[in-house]
Amino acid sequence: MTAIAIQFQSVSLETVRRLAKVQGACLSFYLPPYQHGAPDARADVMLRSFTNTAVGLLARRGMSSTDLEDLLQPIRAFQTMDGRLQCGRSESLAIFRAPGFFEVYSVPAELRPGVFVEAAFHVIPLLEFTSTPQDIWVLALTRKGVRVLHNGKPSPLPANVPATLEEFLALAVPDHRLDNRSSAGPSVGRMKGVPFGTGSELEANNRHFRDYCLAIDRGLAAMFEQAKPPLVLAGAIAELSIYRRASTYSRLSAKAIVRSPDDGVLSDEELTAAAADLLRHDPSPAELLANAHVFGSIGSARILTELNALVRASARGKVGEVFISTGLAEMGDVDHIIGRVRVEGELVASDDDLYNAVAVETLNHSGEVFVVPPNRIPGGFGAVGALRY
Repeated sequence: MTAIAIQFQSVSLETVRRLAKVQGACLSFYLPPYQHGAPDARADVMLRSFTNTAVGLLARRGMSSTDLEDLLQPIRAFQTMDGRLQCGRSESLAIFRAPGFFEVYSVPAELRPGVFVEAAFHVIPLLEFTSTPQDIWVLALTRKGVRVLHNGKPSPLPANVPATLEEFLALAVPDHRLDNRSSAGPSVGRMKGVPFGTGSELEANNRHFRDYCLAIDRGLAAMFEQAKPPLVLAGAIAELSIYRRASTYSRLSAKAIVRSPDDGVLSDEELTAAAADLLRHDPSPAELLANAHVFGSIGSARILTELNALVRASARGKVGEVFISTGLAEMGDVDHIIGRVRVEGELVASDDDLYNAVAVETLNHSGEVFVVPPNRIPGGFGAVGALRY
């Protein structure tokens, strides 16, 4: 019997790289979020079903009953001892078990449920998660003022940026005032001018708000100078339009949450979740860089699109970057494709997902893997990889 402590952990790309290094009889379980009382299967019920499936898959690969029970013992214990499996939760769970290895991860995304028995952990769903921005910034914009949200929590405004338009106008004269001046009578002499309006009140308000937006944008650009995270706007159409015209920030998302952030409908956490959903469709800077490198060379000898060729090249450390489409699976004999011979007693990779094999081998040779929606891979290919040499 194997006793292993259980801890819920968060996921990063470094987490996935570490998981990819584990080889042997690897079990990967993915459990989606569960709303307490909903008709969907509870996590403990789903995990019990997935465990039964894993038993059949392991037995088919020739694992002895003794080794099989030792491998599954922590999973069975986890089903009954951790109350979080019976409770509703907004995050998915990713559970990984191999001989001498048992880790559980909490993933703030809706992952597809599944169980995988392979010679390496099935990390494609985690790579899909890490291929999207995890550092979420929202600028909640209204005529009255602004709020900055960072990962669902209020964040201090940049230095020298007032929280309201009224405070801003009290501190600084706008860049573009609509006031003109005229003399008070026929003698211009030394007589003071009398202000008169040339623009409507709405035009004046728009100008003042634009000046405020310029100040906000300058402050955020300075605050984001190093990390340059994506920024999502939340606001009414008129305010969004004015801010976009004023902004020069390079990572301002083209998509926005089009509603007043102060209408009381969405909480800060819900605004952030909506922003994360929008950003899921935006390439990261790393992806954009790899995109130009890979897709700009499609048709050349250094670009591979045939899956078996990608498996072989990645296992030899030749693949520097690879793009894999979400939602795909193709089972095959990885050991046969790459010419790997297993010693007696090892779990053979005779029926593993080839896309996952490409991802694991590329990560293990310090390559970059991007799991992205199909529309971000030109040509309709399931995977496209660039050779290092």
